[in-house]
Amino acid sequence: MCGPEDHAMHVEPHCPLPELDELIRTERRPWVVRRLRAIRSAVLGDTAGDIVEDLGASERSVRGWVARYNAGGLAALLDRPGRGRKSPVPADR
Repeated sequence: MCGPEDHAMHVEPHCPLPELDELIRTERRPWVVRRLRAIRSAVLGDTAGDIVEDLGASERSVRGWVARYNAGGLAALLDRPGRGRKSPVPADR
């Protein structure tokens, strides 16, 4: 039985492979390197299951990174601002 993880993912051609390789080599933030490696693997035709096995990430994360990359290129792989932790000081002060 073939599941969705058995097929190569579609990846938009935002960044040439040599540029991805250079970014992976020079990037200092490990979480960004992991995402870049996932994109590189997807570009090379690896399935989501292969990438999950290689990187130890969840399939949901891998598919999310590829979807974000497809929608917004390299910049979309960076963390998006979140709501963050609530302030212990009430807003009316």
